[in-house]
Amino acid sequence: MKNLIASLKSSPIFNLSLTSKELFHSNFIAWLAREYPSIIGNIFAKHIGLSETYTIKPETIKREENHIDLMFDIIDVQDAEAIYHIIIENKVKSLPYINQLSEYSKKTKDKEKTKFILLSLSIPFHLLTNENDKIIDENKTEWHYISYDCLANDLESSESSFIYKLVDKVDSTLDALYHKMIIADYLNFIKLLSEINKKTKIENKNEKYNWYNDEVFKALKNPQIRMSDFYIKKKCEYMINLIFEEVK
Repeated sequence: MKNLIASLKSSPIFNLSLTSKELFHSNFIAWLAREYPSIIGNIFAKHIGLSETYTIKPETIKREENHIDLMFDIIDVQDAEAIYHIIIENKVKSLPYINQLSEYSKKTKDKEKTKFILLSLSIPFHLLTNENDKIIDENKTEWHYISYDCLANDLESSESSFIYKLVDKVDSTLDALYHKMIIADYLNFIKLLSEINKKTKIENKNEKYNWYNDEVFKALKNPQIRMSDFYIKKKCEYMINLIFEEVK
C-alpha cells in the first residue's frame, strides 16, 4: 500500500484529477478522441462488435450534454454510410445503476444507429448478463461494458504501443514527447486506481465492517491523496448490493 500511495503522490495526472475525478476522466478521454480519432475509434469499435476500421469524427465529440458523460460519432473509413452514434456513461467513483442507464437509452431516438457503452472502474456484477460484457437495461437496450483496466491494456497493446505511435501523429517533436509523457502517466494512474478499487470489494461477507479503522482507509486519508471518501462509498455500495442479493 505504501508503494501505491507513493506512486499516486508522484503522478501529475492524479494530482490534476483531484478536482473532479469523474469529469477529469471523461475530459481526458475526449481529448484523446480529438487528438487520435482513429486509434481511439478502433478501440471502442472493437468492444461494441464493429470492425476496427472505424474512426471518430472529432467535430461530433460532446461532453456533459443532456447529462451524458461523453458522446461522439464513429464512421467506417471503408464505408462512408456506416456511421454510429456512441454514448458513453462513465463511472469512476460509484457503481452504475440500471435505472440511470435506462434513462439515457429512453431519451435516444435512433437506437439502431446508436451504441451504448458503460466505462466503469468497478465490475458491475449486479448488472452483467451471462455474456459478461453486456448489460440489458429496462428498455431492452444493450450496453457494452468496458473496464478501465481493459481501456489501459488496449491503449498499451498492439505491435507498436499506442504511446510510441504518437511520434507519427503529432507535428512537433516536443508536442509528441509531451503527449507521450502525460498519456504514460495517465495509463499508470488508471492501473493504480484499479488496484485501490480492488481493495473496496467485499470478498468475505463475514469481514468486520469498521472500514474507518482499516489500513487502506488510513492510507487513502492522506491529505495528498484524498481518496478515503471513494473507498468508503465503494464499500457501502458493495454492501448494499450484497444485501439486495440476499433479500431479493
